[in-house]
Amino acid sequence: FVGTVDQLKPGSFLRNLDAKTWVMRFDATQAARESAPEGAIIALYQKCPHLGCTVPWRPEFSWTDPRSGETYQGWFRCPCHGSTYTVSGFRVFGPAPRSMDTFALTIANGNITVDTGKIKQGGTGPTDNSSRAILPG
Repeated sequence: FVGTVDQLKPGSFLRNLDAKTWVMRFDATQAARESAPEGAIIALYQKCPHLGCTVPWRPEFSWTDPRSGETYQGWFRCPCHGSTYTVSGFRVFGPAPRSMDTFALTIANGNITVDTGKIKQGGTGPTDNSSRAILPG
């Protein structure tokens, strides 16, 4: 259990240190950028797929998205070697070989549970990770 849907408004996140996960919920703008449904939730493994550093969410960090050419704030940025990822964990820059890994998650009665035993390797396509996001029921 990492939190409730009520705690996770669109455009916000939960960080759970026990699960080593970032649980992100896409607002309308993020959903459009990620080709995901608005309000969808994704659980990202905090470990960088390059060398395993813990990747922080940097809401103040500004970067140009190579998919659109748009510059905006709010990225995951690895402090070790600079790999940069979108809100869905898609790799846009750096030495990481792929996007951030995701965990399976379920939502039941408003409760969000992350299964840390089920890691899905991050993809290389721009919608591989965002397609794993789920809408609350």
